[in-house]
Amino acid sequence: MTLWHLLVGMCSVSPIGTAYAFATRGGAGVGVRAGVVLMTTAIGLAFAWAMWKTGEIVYWRTRGLSDSAQEWCFRALYFAAAVWILLGGFVGAVLGQQVMRAFG
Repeated sequence: MTLWHLLVGMCSVSPIGTAYAFATRGGAGVGVRAGVVLMTTAIGLAFAWAMWKTGEIVYWRTRGLSDSAQEWCFRALYFAAAVWILLGGFVGAVLGQQVMRAFG
């Protein structure tokens, strides 16, 4: 397991955790919380899939580059992954708020 695998895993659970936190803080019942988890699981998997595919593309396109160019590309990729994880958490938070407005 590499750092990339851990980042992809974090990307898949980031929307779930933030949406669940909003639902719990809002006093939602078990059914609403279960619905939030189901909806954000799909979103988290979509975010993780996009991140995984981006990593594959960067890997295959940088194979012929020099070591320093590869290092720069992968540093940029890891930075973009961190931003993508934060964006996934933000999307989960917004979804959690909207569900609480609709059903809470």
